[in-house]
This record gives sequence, C-alpha cells and structure tokens, in this order.
Amino acid sequence: MLNIFMRKIKNNNKVPEYLLYVTINMINGKVYGGKHYKVSNKVYKGSGTHLKKAFKKYGKENFTVRYFKLKITTPENLNRLEIKLIRRLVRKFGKNCYNIHRGGRGGYYLEYAGDEKYKEFKKSVSEGLFDMYKDPEKYNNWYESLSKRKDTIRKRIETNNKTDKELRKVKFIKDHGRSKVTYRLVYPNGTETIESNCLKNFVEKYHTDDFIFRRIRNNGSYIFKRVTKLSKHPFPKNTVIHYVSEYRTFDDYNK
Repeated sequence: MLNIFMRKIKNNNKVPEYLLYVTINMINGKVYGGKHYKVSNKVYKGSGTHLKKAFKKYGKENFTVRYFKLKITTPENLNRLEIKLIRRLVRKFGKNCYNIHRGGRGGYYLEYAGDEKYKEFKKSVSEGLFDMYKDPEKYNNWYESLSKRKDTIRKRIETNNKTDKELRKVKFIKDHGRSKVTYRLVYPNGTETIESNCLKNFVEKYHTDDFIFRRIRNNGSYIFKRVTKLSKHPFPKNTVIHYVSEYRTFDDYNK
C-alpha cells in the first residue's frame, strides 16, 4: 500500500512532507497519534477505528489536529517515529487515547486494544482467513505467526514495553554509540587526520561541544576560528573539521 502511494506521488512530481500528528477531541480531551504523508493543504485528522467512531459521535469539526514537521527523508524513519509517538501517548493518556494499533508498517499489532477486543478481532480475522484460504496448512501457518506476535506483545509488556531484541539493542547503543561518524580533520599546517568514531567517544576524546557537530551537519564543516583559555579541545586556530560519512552502529548490533 505504501509503495503504491509513493509511486503515485512520484508520478505527480510531488515531494511528500513527512509529518507526525496528534488529533485532540475538544469535547472530552481524548487524543490520537499517527503519521501523514502531506502532498497538499488538505487537513488530515486520522483514520483509526475508534477515531472514526468518535468523528460520527462528536462531529469531525470538534477535533483539532497538530502537525509535527520532521527532518527525515524515508518512510522507514517515519514508521519508527510513529511507533514511538503512539507508545508515549498510550503511556501518558491510557484509556483517553484512541490508538489501538502500535503504528508503523501495519499488520496485526493491536498492542493497545485490550485482551477482550484482541480476542474478538483474532476470531473475526481467523474466520475470514479460513474462508479465504480453505487450506488447513496455510491457515495453520498464519495462526502460528499470529500467536508469535501475541507472545512478542506479552514480552514487551513484561519488560517495560521493550522486547528482548530491543533490550539488546539498547545495551549495544549504550556501549558502542548510536552512530559511527567519519570526520576529516585539516590542521593549519596542512596535515590531515581521519577520525572514525561514535559521537559520544569523539566528544570525550577531544573535549568538544555538541553544538559544533550540529553546525557540521548543517554546513558540512566547522572552523575553529578562535581558541580561548577556556577551550578544552586540542585543535589550534583555523583547524577545520569536515563531515565525511555516517552509518548506524545498531544495524549490526545482533552480530
């Protein structure tokens, strides 16, 4: 579905704007969070199951929406951020949150629907799929995958909303950093050094400030124009740091 949507945008020569949004019921204060690919000025307020029912009950005009612009360029990153947004809304608002799906790419991830509604949903889907497949082997394979998803949800709840895989990832990032970045250091005498390290270790090694790296990301380089007595870094005046490349270290965390 997402690929079809992106192809339509490409054919129309429109660049989508990746947004997160929170829709608020102005009558009872309930909220709903999600993602949106904005290609026009049309206001999108969400399409969740419970949210649609609320639209009919209270009137769509009694809902307001707030958009959050993101500095991302891929749908995958948008999916990841949507999952985080919904998780935070459910933690903060509980039953006052319309979301029942975990967000992201889709599938049967009804983490916030409650046990009774989840069983009801699973039963209705099971009956529909059984009629669709008419093949016990295919049906059993689907049912087994659904049981694994439910087990994953249970483990997530028991471990403070984190699976074993996510806990290993958190530990890896804590030990090795989130990203490994390569910089080219050019000194005033013309000598150069290539430094490849995670941002945390780079800051600790050279005693630099975080704002320097924000400027490097925005401009591609940073010049130490002046060095004061309070400067802790070892770089002389007119030293230039060039941004070269970066990759996510946690992509290899399970190796």
